[in-house]
Amino acid sequence: MPIQSHKRLLFDGSMGALLASRGHFTSGCPEMLNLEKPEAICQVHADYAAAGADILKTNSFGANRLKLAGFSLENRAGELAAAAVGVARRGGGGKPVALSVGPTGVVLQPGCPTTALDLIEVFAEPIRAAAQAGADLILIETMLDMAEARAAMLAARREAPGLPIAVSYTLEGSRTLMGNPTDVLATVAARLGASFVGLNCSGGPGELLSPFTALAQASPIPVMAMPNAGIPEIIDGKTTFPMGPQAFASAMPPFMEAGACAVGGCCGTTPQHIALLRQLVDAAGDKPSPLPQPDRICSARAALPLETARRQALSLALESDMSVDDAIDLILDETPGADAVLLDVSAAGDEVILPLLAEMPSYCAAPLMFSVRDDAQAARVLAAYAGIAAVQGPVSPNTLQQYGAYAL
Repeated sequence: MPIQSHKRLLFDGSMGALLASRGHFTSGCPEMLNLEKPEAICQVHADYAAAGADILKTNSFGANRLKLAGFSLENRAGELAAAAVGVARRGGGGKPVALSVGPTGVVLQPGCPTTALDLIEVFAEPIRAAAQAGADLILIETMLDMAEARAAMLAARREAPGLPIAVSYTLEGSRTLMGNPTDVLATVAARLGASFVGLNCSGGPGELLSPFTALAQASPIPVMAMPNAGIPEIIDGKTTFPMGPQAFASAMPPFMEAGACAVGGCCGTTPQHIALLRQLVDAAGDKPSPLPQPDRICSARAALPLETARRQALSLALESDMSVDDAIDLILDETPGADAVLLDVSAAGDEVILPLLAEMPSYCAAPLMFSVRDDAQAARVLAAYAGIAAVQGPVSPNTLQQYGAYAL
């Protein structure tokens, strides 16, 4: 797999915008084109392969049951993901194929009926089918929420354990839409075993460079960048992108100077954009090594070196007779200003812990560590916690490894 190569990698460019520009439309679900117009998709992959892309992204961005429900296709997620891999393989002439995994459209928040645990199963369907169909890489992209991206990573680790994972976010300024900063994104990706963490979409290269540089400085794993061809404009009723191939390529060297180990294009980029990027990638030489980083834990909103957390954590305990409201009141009263919190959950039941963890991002920015009564409780807590934690108590190495947690 080229993901293991010492060379910088080049992903391809836009799928949806390119198809639209070529006049290819479907009944409403873009992923159905893999079945309805496979030759059109095949040609896109062939064009990107000819342009020099190292890795081809599948036409499967919305192939999950929650997105597909809008087209009454919720039971076809696996079928459409597998079809996307097959078409990419046929058109790509042997180039490695990355399953494109996009967001579900669900915003995880207190009161939302869909949980992060539910999302693991939603993402498991297309990932499992794509792995069986021969995908070479799982690309989790355009994510707006670390908790959702984490669910997709956990699904990929379970359903495609032999495949590399890359995870990429779109930002509003310096954070995701849900407020996750770049050091949190890097921490979660690294601890869950991703091969790359990156940014895509998010406007053009000019909008993406500053947060990308911050991500590169915080990441212990290789970083990637796939901007749009500028900020889209509506001209004569059509969405257009202002940056042609030469302007786009001219704006990309600073990303490689900042440490990009892989680049590519997002909305509005074409095979012509990728062909010029090929020249830049070849001229840039070997990919750089990520900067050394300390071990870190994180919440959805803050990351902290593990050693600092061990020294400065505020210790709190949930009592056996506490309600969810009591537990929230405890957090609200005690944690303002805390750098980290060591939360003893050993006496509490899941009926309190799990709702509390779902609501914690609203009440507490500090990263959490947990004291647990047994390994089974540790697994449930770590699965529900949207972050990277440290745990004390009888917890197995397998559980720690599965969720990227540290032992205290």
